[in-house]
Amino acid sequence: MSYAPSEFYPLENGGCFRESETGNFFEYCQNSCNLEHTVYPDFYQYVFVGPEMMRYAKVFKKVVYVVVDEDELGEPVIEKWNITDHHKYNT
Repeated sequence: MSYAPSEFYPLENGGCFRESETGNFFEYCQNSCNLEHTVYPDFYQYVFVGPEMMRYAKVFKKVVYVVVDEDELGEPVIEKWNITDHHKYNT
Protein backbone atom coordinates (compact mmCIF):
# COMPACT_ATOMS: atom_id res chain seq x y z
CA MET A 1 0.00 0.00 0.00
CA SER A 2 1.22 3.45 -0.79
CA TYR A 3 -0.56 6.57 0.33
CA ALA A 4 0.53 10.08 -0.58
CA PRO A 5 2.52 11.99 2.06
CA SER A 6 0.36 14.39 4.07
CA GLU A 7 1.87 17.51 2.49
CA PHE A 8 0.22 16.54 -0.83
CA TYR A 9 -3.33 16.51 0.59
CA PRO A 10 -5.80 17.37 -0.76
CA LEU A 11 -4.61 15.51 -3.86
CA GLU A 12 -5.08 17.85 -6.83
CA ASN A 13 -6.81 15.91 -9.62
CA GLY A 14 -5.87 12.74 -7.79
CA GLY A 15 -7.22 9.35 -6.95
CA CYS A 16 -6.29 5.79 -6.18
CA PHE A 17 -6.10 2.39 -7.85
CA ARG A 18 -4.89 -1.18 -7.38
CA GLU A 19 -2.27 -2.73 -9.63
CA SER A 20 -3.99 -5.78 -11.16
CA GLU A 21 -1.21 -8.36 -10.85
CA THR A 22 -0.26 -7.77 -7.21
CA GLY A 23 -3.34 -6.00 -5.83
CA ASN A 24 -1.10 -3.27 -4.37
CA PHE A 25 -2.84 0.05 -3.61
CA PHE A 26 -1.47 3.38 -4.90
CA GLU A 27 -2.54 7.00 -4.74
CA TYR A 28 -1.73 9.58 -7.40
CA CYS A 29 -2.08 13.31 -8.02
CA GLN A 30 -1.46 15.96 -10.64
CA ASN A 31 2.12 17.20 -10.99
CA SER A 32 1.68 20.78 -9.79
CA CYS A 33 5.07 21.93 -11.15
CA ASN A 34 5.39 23.98 -14.30
CA LEU A 35 5.30 21.13 -16.82
CA GLU A 36 7.60 22.93 -19.25
CA HIS A 37 10.40 22.61 -16.69
CA THR A 38 9.65 19.04 -15.62
CA VAL A 39 12.05 16.22 -16.45
CA TYR A 40 9.27 14.25 -18.19
CA PRO A 41 6.54 16.70 -19.30
CA ASP A 42 4.50 13.93 -20.97
CA PHE A 43 4.12 12.28 -17.56
CA TYR A 44 1.99 14.90 -15.82
CA GLN A 45 1.05 12.96 -12.68
CA TYR A 46 2.81 11.47 -9.66
CA VAL A 47 2.18 7.94 -8.40
CA PHE A 48 3.23 7.48 -4.79
CA VAL A 49 5.18 4.22 -4.48
CA GLY A 50 6.52 4.34 -0.95
CA PRO A 51 7.15 6.58 2.03
CA GLU A 52 8.26 9.89 0.55
CA MET A 53 8.76 8.22 -2.87
CA MET A 54 6.92 9.07 -6.07
CA ARG A 55 7.28 8.39 -9.77
CA TYR A 56 6.22 10.34 -12.85
CA ALA A 57 3.20 8.70 -14.46
CA LYS A 58 0.24 8.92 -16.82
CA VAL A 59 -2.90 7.46 -15.25
CA PHE A 60 -5.74 6.32 -17.46
CA LYS A 61 -8.95 4.43 -16.69
CA LYS A 62 -7.52 0.87 -16.89
CA VAL A 63 -3.78 1.39 -17.31
CA VAL A 64 -0.93 3.45 -15.85
CA TYR A 65 2.40 4.24 -17.53
CA VAL A 66 5.09 4.78 -14.89
CA VAL A 67 8.64 6.08 -15.32
CA VAL A 68 10.66 3.61 -13.24
CA ASP A 69 14.22 4.51 -14.28
CA GLU A 70 16.42 6.16 -16.90
CA ASP A 71 18.52 4.35 -19.48
CA GLU A 72 22.16 5.19 -20.23
CA LEU A 73 21.04 7.94 -22.66
CA GLY A 74 18.81 9.62 -20.08
CA GLU A 75 15.60 8.40 -21.69
CA PRO A 76 12.80 7.19 -19.43
CA VAL A 77 12.28 3.48 -18.78
CA ILE A 78 8.52 3.03 -18.71
CA GLU A 79 6.42 0.24 -17.21
CA LYS A 80 2.81 -0.36 -18.13
CA TRP A 81 0.62 -1.35 -15.17
CA ASN A 82 -2.86 -2.76 -15.65
CA ILE A 83 -5.09 -1.43 -12.88
CA THR A 84 -8.42 -2.12 -11.18
CA ASP A 85 -10.58 -0.29 -8.63
CA HIS A 86 -9.62 3.11 -10.07
CA HIS A 87 -11.31 5.94 -8.15
CA LYS A 88 -10.89 9.66 -8.75
CA TYR A 89 -11.09 11.87 -5.69
CA ASN A 90 -13.39 14.89 -5.67
CA THR A 91 -11.04 17.80 -5.07
